[in-house]
Amino acid sequence: MASDPLDHVVEMIVINDAAADPVPLSPANVASALWLGSLGLMILGIQPVVLEPLVRFGRIGEPSLGSVATIEILAIAIGSILGARLLRPLSARAVALAGLLPFMAANLAMHWLTGLVPLLAARAASGLAGGMLVGLAVVAIARGRRPERLSAAFLVLQTVLQLCVAALIPYVAQHLLPADLGFIALALLGLASLPVLLILPPRLMPPRTPAGVPAPVGLSAWVALAGCGAYLMAIVAVWAYFGVWEHQIDISEQAVGTTAALSLAAQVLGAAAAGWLGHLLPSRPSLLLIGMLQAAVVFGLLHWSEPVAQVGLALAFGFLWLFALPLQTRLLIELDPARQVVLHLAAVQLSGSAAGPLLAGLFVTAGRVDGALWTGVVVLVTSALLMGLGSRRR
Repeated sequence: MASDPLDHVVEMIVINDAAADPVPLSPANVASALWLGSLGLMILGIQPVVLEPLVRFGRIGEPSLGSVATIEILAIAIGSILGARLLRPLSARAVALAGLLPFMAANLAMHWLTGLVPLLAARAASGLAGGMLVGLAVVAIARGRRPERLSAAFLVLQTVLQLCVAALIPYVAQHLLPADLGFIALALLGLASLPVLLILPPRLMPPRTPAGVPAPVGLSAWVALAGCGAYLMAIVAVWAYFGVWEHQIDISEQAVGTTAALSLAAQVLGAAAAGWLGHLLPSRPSLLLIGMLQAAVVFGLLHWSEPVAQVGLALAFGFLWLFALPLQTRLLIELDPARQVVLHLAAVQLSGSAAGPLLAGLFVTAGRVDGALWTGVVVLVTSALLMGLGSRRR
């Protein structure tokens, strides 16, 4: 029987900084860190399913949806940095427990909270705690011999989990807690993940920056990095409002859940295709083309409201979404072989993801969210140009 591709990737992990952390990471150690990181990022894939009921049941208005999505993603970005830093003085299990417990509590609290401010506080707490779990995965990936392949495996794992949850929630919600089920599911997943802490290594030290590494020359890599952040800004701006948009064009709740799940499946295929074929493509023109194609896809969502067209466009949106991310990593490494700029990629991507719904919310009014999709079109074109311009060495 052929081995699982994820197991094959995990088996290639070695410790790069033996002096700082003499205990090698086993495949189980790495897999446990990736699982916890995937849980911390779960909300990114299921936002259309869990946020739309808050609007439909009158707990928040359409313009406030962007703020709720933004504060949680921004908190994840902050929490990921905090979690990675805490791994130096604390054990991996202590950091994981410090993330899991408030993560579960914040999501359970959603059932009883009302009003925009308490809901924002709960989502911020959930994001900060989930970000600490992401920090575990980030450090595990950074310590790998081939971090780009392990990163692709991480993308596949988290997207498969998001797909399963997004597909199940709308059908179960017909009979149980329709406005809160997504958050209850996150809390239950956190509870089920407690035994994973026993598989984590005792220590998971971040790798040290090699001495004498030169700083990148010029601004080209930083411009490309800004383009990478803008790409995620546009993608999440559209994705956060996708469920509400589908509802407004008379797509049923069950169809919205199915479409979101299919889009997540396409994301898995996109990540797998990028890991398999991405190294054969030139990074700069590929990212330029992907940005323009994504803009065309969102333009199509605005103008073709037939259910079949919406499903097809959502599939293309999901596939291109994750296909671009490994290419972004390779572009930054090509521009900065010392790999100092690429260390900022995850934080910039999460920050862009956080800013996207907030920016889109400025162009959303009660009953109309098409402004969010138009925002995505404009920012996607901008991101494609930034990545293209940023890849020209001075």
